[in-house]
Amino acid sequence: MKKSIFKTLNIVAFCFATLTFTNCGSDEPEIIIGGTDSEIIENLKSGIMNGNLDEDFTLNSNQIYNLNAAFIVEPGVKLTIPAGTRIQALNGGTSVYIAVLKGGQIDIQGTEASPVFMASASGNPGDWGGLTICGDATTTAGANAEAEVGGFIYGGTNDADNSGSISYLVIEGTGAQINADSQYNGVSLYAVGAGTTINNVAIINGKDDGIEFFGGTVSVNNLFLENNADDSIDWTEGWNGTVENAYITHTVSGFSTVFEGDKDNRNPKFNNITAVSTVGGTALQFKKESGATITGLSLTGYDVSIDMKDGGPLANVVIEGSIADPSLSYTGTALITAADFNWVNSSISITTLPLQGTIASKVTLDASIKYVLNSSYIVKAGGELVIPAGTKIEAKADGTAVYIAILKGGKIDIQGTENNPVTTGSLGANIFNVDCIVIKKMTYAVMCHMDSIFDSYNLKKGRENTSTWYGPGKGVIEGIILGKQLGKKLQLRNEERSLKSTRLNTGKIDRRLISQLGFQNANVFHRIVTDRYKNFFIHISIDASGSMSGKRFRNAIKSAIAIAQAASMTTGIRVQISLRGTSNMSGNVEKTVTVYAYDSATDKISKIKKYFPYLRCYGCTPEGLSFKSILPYIKSDAKGDECIFINYSDGAPSSVTGTAYSYNGVKFTKKVVNEMKELGINVLSYFIDGKAENGWAGKYFKDMYGKNAEFIDTSNLTQISRSMNNKFLELSESI
Repeated sequence: MKKSIFKTLNIVAFCFATLTFTNCGSDEPEIIIGGTDSEIIENLKSGIMNGNLDEDFTLNSNQIYNLNAAFIVEPGVKLTIPAGTRIQALNGGTSVYIAVLKGGQIDIQGTEASPVFMASASGNPGDWGGLTICGDATTTAGANAEAEVGGFIYGGTNDADNSGSISYLVIEGTGAQINADSQYNGVSLYAVGAGTTINNVAIINGKDDGIEFFGGTVSVNNLFLENNADDSIDWTEGWNGTVENAYITHTVSGFSTVFEGDKDNRNPKFNNITAVSTVGGTALQFKKESGATITGLSLTGYDVSIDMKDGGPLANVVIEGSIADPSLSYTGTALITAADFNWVNSSISITTLPLQGTIASKVTLDASIKYVLNSSYIVKAGGELVIPAGTKIEAKADGTAVYIAILKGGKIDIQGTENNPVTTGSLGANIFNVDCIVIKKMTYAVMCHMDSIFDSYNLKKGRENTSTWYGPGKGVIEGIILGKQLGKKLQLRNEERSLKSTRLNTGKIDRRLISQLGFQNANVFHRIVTDRYKNFFIHISIDASGSMSGKRFRNAIKSAIAIAQAASMTTGIRVQISLRGTSNMSGNVEKTVTVYAYDSATDKISKIKKYFPYLRCYGCTPEGLSFKSILPYIKSDAKGDECIFINYSDGAPSSVTGTAYSYNGVKFTKKVVNEMKELGINVLSYFIDGKAENGWAGKYFKDMYGKNAEFIDTSNLTQISRSMNNKFLELSESI
């Protein structure tokens, strides 16, 4: 069946499908006694979640449930979700959510080996509304207050109120925008009482808060919060509970905070909190009279440790038994790590962290992580810095502004051995003396300040440069047109086909055949098989070095845009386009620069039309260096989907100013490509100067990319289509 689908869709890289078999019911006969079930229950038995549940119900862990609208648990009703259950939310924004009303209960029974999953199909921030629970505990909003989401009623006088239990839940892609001031959170807890049990919850890729407490007395144990765009943990209305053991990570810029406390201070408690940022930002923010008591705090990589936003008293915030001190970085030894949440199966892998700020407690570095010293790092009196054997610290080349200092009363313990020393040095100590700059989002401001990479002059003037030397405008137009043609053929992916097989001896009872049971006929069952298409993540990297200028660059742009345009017309395909080259950004030192020019998760095709005509080529070909610098982002952005990396290039990697002949570009690129393959990334590489196939550059290309090295003319997309179809067929047969 798969092969016939691929033959029908013999087009660009998107000719792929997979089968998901859904058994609507168990293999045991379903005994029906009495009258018919309600429409809500009938839908649930068919794997559809919507409407108001007005009687107790237990989901089937063997079923994949499609949440296509609001699903509300009424007062006095209990929804039970067994271990391993998967709920897939429609990308329906604010109209799709799960809510437990005041007096109702939810019982999520996930285990470490078999968590419960609630996620949108794409897992992108803001896809759906998330989980909301309303309780009867106290809140400064008063009894029977109205929630900002759904207008639900919450709050009362029973601080021991029990809204159910949650264990081992993964929730992803939440945060739909309600209005200018309000959004759904991953988990919203409105006046939820202390009788409610919540432990081992992972909230990933939320557009607003990860978890927010609106009053109440509930406590939470073991939280994993990854890339929630506003606050990871937020509380207001006098919440008075405890968070025990939390790991929080930020690898996407623009988030708000780790904590945000608001309004009246009821002194919630936080024990064993680890927060790690690779993109700076603010860690702890307290508004008005809010505060907290925090122990076991470890902050790494944040620009600001504590922000008393409205000038509230620091005495409201007690950290490690003392009043909070914004001058400290609180880079304490992490008592909670990502390894404590292996059951989450997160794609986040942090290998490099900044070393900065001031510490006054004991801090032990992690030898598995490379630290970059980008400013001063000061150990004050009472503090101790422990550096285990094998730890690597690289200092940013910024003269006297970058150093490590141990003040009077402080200690340092360097534990290197003869076979495993601690190494420190500047970033010029190895091949990475060339800064590998990654610009994760191409904006007008970025383009205006990087003249060697973008045609900034004509961009500012608002006119397209039609130069045949580096003007890709023609490729943009042709790519859009071609992409629309391909996209029409791809729209088959938008459909979901179901095949019902009846007169079986196992499955779900076919009610039309019940009468035949009395005639010794057991073939009265049916099954439904649903045919769905697999999600793919495609990253396209384009060589933007000087030698690509002209027809080669325009055709590479054309091909990439065609793929992006076609994917935008279907579902389940995320496409990124990046460009790589070098730029003289500081003196005569050339820096490797990779620019993310388009991401279908956040950008519209209109961005391509607006900005791509101003792209240009410059500098050397830092192939392996660029791939290495974006590798962590690729795995993170893939979010578990089948990952494909497509490379367009016209030659072998070259040396870069400052590293001239200090490393073998071909060998290094080959090493990085193999690393990508080991991580499960499918690499397709196209050498766009077919005439050089048998030359030295072609031989190097084959050596780096092996059997997936294709020598093509990008103006002939039939060639690209053929090789990519072969790869997708290969992937489909391995599913």
